[in-house]
Amino acid sequence: MTQAIDTVIYTGRTRTTGGRNGHSRDAALARALAARAHLICPYSKALRGNLNVDIHVVWRAVPHRISHPLEITMNKIISIATLALTGAMALSTAQAQVPGIHRTDLVKHELSTPHLEGVQVRVDFEPGAFAPKHVHPGEEIAYVLEGTLEYQLGDSPPVTLKAGQALFIPAGVAHSARNVGSGKSSELATYVVKKGVPLATPSR
Repeated sequence: MTQAIDTVIYTGRTRTTGGRNGHSRDAALARALAARAHLICPYSKALRGNLNVDIHVVWRAVPHRISHPLEITMNKIISIATLALTGAMALSTAQAQVPGIHRTDLVKHELSTPHLEGVQVRVDFEPGAFAPKHVHPGEEIAYVLEGTLEYQLGDSPPVTLKAGQALFIPAGVAHSARNVGSGKSSELATYVVKKGVPLATPSR
């Protein structure tokens, strides 16, 4: 069944289907909320003076016509926005966290080559910590600062590096890293990657 929504803003105090007076609304607030919701406000004169308005949404359906009052409050809008932002932040944080691994962003800067940027990150591994396979949208140079780290690139045999050693990781090659030492291990990861693209993407 095809349904259309007609939104009408009436000036003054109106009467609903049940015969009861509608609730007073501040004209300016109603107009602003309606504009945010992309509603049609044919009676722009409602904004002139200190007028009260009611907002009604009429659902047209064949063969029936059903009317529902639409109630929009600033508190509801703020609550919804807060929940959405909190959920997005929680999801982003959960995706970035790996048990036993701490990342510290050091440098992020555009390069002279168009659409590329340089990124440098310090990564600290607790004993036994493992970074599962992932890929980067560019090259990485991993330099071991302390401890012992084992890297595996694609299907190649694992490579073990100690402090002072480095490894080049090509763009798009799935790789993992594990702290195989008895204490904490750390690396300095330098990336040359595409600007505006996630630095790391999980891989199988």
